Amino acid sequence: MAPGFMGKPFAVAGIAVALCAIVSCAPRPSASNVEDLAPDAAALLVDREELRSAPIEGFADVLATDPYNYFRFVNTQWAACVCDRFGGQLALSPSVRLHGDAHVTQYALTAQEHGLDDFDDSARGPAVLDFVRFLGSVELALRRRGWEGERERMFGEFLRGYGLAVENPGYLPPAPACVVRLRKLPVKSQLEFLAWAESLMEPYDEATFPELESGIAAVRKAVAERFPGLPPGFMNLKSVGWLRIGIGSALTLKNLGRFEGPTPDAGDDFILEAKELGDLSQVGCLSLPAGGETTRVLEGNQSLGRISHEIVVVAPDVRMEGRDWWVRTWERSYREVAVEDFESPDELAELIHDAGAQLGRGHYLLDGGPMEKGLRLKAFAALQRLQPRTSEFSVEMADALLAAWEVYRNAPRQTQ
Repeated sequence: MAPGFMGKPFAVAGIAVALCAIVSCAPRPSASNVEDLAPDAAALLVDREELRSAPIEGFADVLATDPYNYFRFVNTQWAACVCDRFGGQLALSPSVRLHGDAHVTQYALTAQEHGLDDFDDSARGPAVLDFVRFLGSVELALRRRGWEGERERMFGEFLRGYGLAVENPGYLPPAPACVVRLRKLPVKSQLEFLAWAESLMEPYDEATFPELESGIAAVRKAVAERFPGLPPGFMNLKSVGWLRIGIGSALTLKNLGRFEGPTPDAGDDFILEAKELGDLSQVGCLSLPAGGETTRVLEGNQSLGRISHEIVVVAPDVRMEGRDWWVRTWERSYREVAVEDFESPDELAELIHDAGAQLGRGHYLLDGGPMEKGLRLKAFAALQRLQPRTSEFSVEMADALLAAWEVYRNAPRQTQ
């Protein structure tokens, strides 16, 4: 057993053994679960000229050919289903600062940093939501790689990392081996990176320019307030366009801009992505701020994030298409880990442990500092009491997801 709270053994291994007996033969998904995980078919069929957030052409095939892509796309439906199924039991789960969409391929790395990233769906709510989302992704990854026999160890590593960080918020595991290896891959030069980013920008129609100009002015103002003393030419716009990439955010309005950096030299230009705030209103067990909801993304990044983006700001005055927006810089060495990147179960286990530690620390940060230790331990004890059901349900949800994906991929689809 790992060293534990207040000198007592931390019985994660024992919990994992008990869970394995429960989930090794996964229960069949209920029909209601399968229906709950159906995507918004109407949104997928909207003409992409009428809805500028519409995904790239052929996106339906992207979902139909890969169940993990489908999993990424239906996060809101997944979270709502978890809220519904746990019901009154969620009173036993502490309310924390959630990642909101924690899964294996949300783990990213740069030349210097690594960890779960992308806090679009961050909010306050029961910790069980992050547990089921992440462990469900682990289950899907294990099935993809044929490593189902490793479930006990993988779930145990997540819990062990989480518990060690709850006990000691300074706990930081070594960089996973897959991160060390992926950092050795070639990275675009700065000019190659800028040209690649510009290739992703889809032109605006002229009617959008007034909104665009107003939005950029609001972003400049937000950046100037957060980073005073910037040089006069900083953030002069050089190119901009709609951005249509992503799986989970495929229906989210996004745009991408190239801006002048500290000097007129093109080599220090930078890329800013602006993204609309997602709608989490159908996830009933979340606590969303009544006003200024865009701050939840910034708070998630501050509490849970490990990867530094030079600029991360909320721009509440940006109302393109009537939505609130938030903004962050892109970094040229940034790379998300893919399920196929793991060379062995050991590499996956290291990343799972590290992600657990990141959530175990970030869940209990308040205003930049950790919650008092006694309260953290009490909250984690409540999670441990729910853990058998949490892990069982993570496997149930993976079953339901795969069943829903089968329905989706076999259904006739209209063409746009």
